[in-house]
Amino acid sequence: MQTTKLIAATGVMVLFSAAALVAAAEPAAAPAEERPLHLVPWPTQITIAKTRLKPGANLAFLTEDKPPAMRVAEVCKEDFQDLGFAVAVSAKTPGVPVLAVRLQLADDATLGEEGYRLEVAKEVVLTARTEAGLFWGSRTLMQLLWAGPDAEVPNVTISDRPAAGFRSLMIDNARSFHSLDFHLRMIRALALFKLNSYQIHFSDNEGYTLPTPGIRPAEGGDGSYSRADIKKLTDCATRYHVTLIPELDMPGHSRAIKAKLPQTRCASADCDVDLCMGSEASLKAAEAIISDTIEMFPGPYYHLGADEVNFGHYSRCTACQQAMQTAKLNGEAALYRSFINRMNKLVKSKGKRMIVWEGFDIASGEPFVDQDVIVMPFDSFAGKTAKEYLAGGHAVINAAWTPLYVVDFKAAPPEMLAGWDLTRFGHFPCPEPPEKWYQVEPTPRLLGAQMCSWANPQTEAHGLLFGQEPKITIGTPAARLPIFAERVWTAGKTDTQNILQRLQPLLERPLLKANPPSGPATGSCNGLHPQCNFLAVGLFQGGLGDFTAELCLAAGLFINTIEQRTRIQPDGEPVEILRRERHLVVAFQQHGVEPRGPGTELAGRGAIPLRIGKVASAVTEKPELGRQAEVGSEVG
Repeated sequence: MQTTKLIAATGVMVLFSAAALVAAAEPAAAPAEERPLHLVPWPTQITIAKTRLKPGANLAFLTEDKPPAMRVAEVCKEDFQDLGFAVAVSAKTPGVPVLAVRLQLADDATLGEEGYRLEVAKEVVLTARTEAGLFWGSRTLMQLLWAGPDAEVPNVTISDRPAAGFRSLMIDNARSFHSLDFHLRMIRALALFKLNSYQIHFSDNEGYTLPTPGIRPAEGGDGSYSRADIKKLTDCATRYHVTLIPELDMPGHSRAIKAKLPQTRCASADCDVDLCMGSEASLKAAEAIISDTIEMFPGPYYHLGADEVNFGHYSRCTACQQAMQTAKLNGEAALYRSFINRMNKLVKSKGKRMIVWEGFDIASGEPFVDQDVIVMPFDSFAGKTAKEYLAGGHAVINAAWTPLYVVDFKAAPPEMLAGWDLTRFGHFPCPEPPEKWYQVEPTPRLLGAQMCSWANPQTEAHGLLFGQEPKITIGTPAARLPIFAERVWTAGKTDTQNILQRLQPLLERPLLKANPPSGPATGSCNGLHPQCNFLAVGLFQGGLGDFTAELCLAAGLFINTIEQRTRIQPDGEPVEILRRERHLVVAFQQHGVEPRGPGTELAGRGAIPLRIGKVASAVTEKPELGRQAEVGSEVG
């Protein structure tokens, strides 16, 4: 009898015999003479035979003229050619020596919507119930054949399906513009690791990057995309079975919108961030923006943002106060929930489902936010935890700050991600110890999870997300995204050392092309690049005498915590602002001003050293600024 190993994602030893071995989810038990299979995520169940296959240079994807199989095969043709294969797509086996890859659709409910079976022997047979299942199976085959035509691989039988239906990455495009080429390559990288969603944070206080009438031109440029760019983006995502989720953050984080659309401003003079929620003209402008965006993106979701709204200034806006009186709303928070519901009604009318960040208090009274609104808890403040949103009838996507936020140089290490699962939620700051996390019970309304990359330049993504670049200017390189991908695909265990071994061959090929520095997001409010305006103004008020408030805003000081994001020397030596150095220098230069004053100079790599006394005075003398800095520049 042929000796095989059967490895299932159960983490429990259930059978041992001369014929087969059922072991844990990780292939760590493989004999030393066998090279570990570089599969990430590890399949739900895999049987590894002793016999091996040398694929050879020629592959033929056989489709039986079925349109779903033909679409998958055409994508495979391009991708397997990149691995060094000559690839044909045909309805029948060609009359030349090839490794045949049969793509078959079968009405098998056990495979689910994204599951597949893959058999690799003298030929390859890939079976799925849906086109998505065929595609994810093709990614497994692609990983198996990653080393090219001459590398032998073991014959395997795989049965696989995901534990979570929503598996996503978010990129902050508003604080640091990312090129179209970056996004196209990222979509392919997401698909390789079976991540099926990609949220792009297109707007914030610092920038607006979509071609929206009245805000940014249809032809793009100057830090925004053209309509043709968005079409290329959506076409690529469709081919790779990645759902694009556009986010235009409102009513908070809306300075860039308000700079272009005066009708969205409140009557209160101190409201420079949040959209007016009382004026009908403002509400209609918001609806027009959303409608236009939905037309550009064919996927099933729209993300409203809707987090970190400052209610204080709404009490001084006559339009907002009048709207509350007319609707008999009890306070500004009720007006905010009413805003969410109005936008949700619009989104549903377009055939989409709306997502928001954690923001509204589930027990805050009427009007209650519509239960069909999906919530992404990220920091889980009191009244805003995943437990409370689930209890309130909402579906939830885990976007917990720890371990899923990649912000500056504070991001979870591989070991922490390998020990996480989608039922567990940590808090700010990252990395918070796992013993402080909370957990929810598994439920169908826990849809999945999302890793979030905030304010990071695209040049850092190789290192921060994939660990491919050993020298990055911020943070510690780590293969965070592939480990996350395994954790949301499999319900089994993930051993850190094992997954890093499996990843190593896959990461030898660059997944993202090195792009030139992205620089600051352009087109933001008043042409400036404010990354953290309240802190910048605080620094100015705290004693940076030669810096004007405008230049502090333009500098783009992006500091999430004074303690964690600066090196503070108690003896008064210069303190180096560690984040957004490029933005700082570029913004000053754009305004034609050289930084001046005691303790300031342009460092060789673009950092601005400031004397600690100046920074400390802005925080210690103004506790409220210190708290705002601790909360974290309104990220997320």
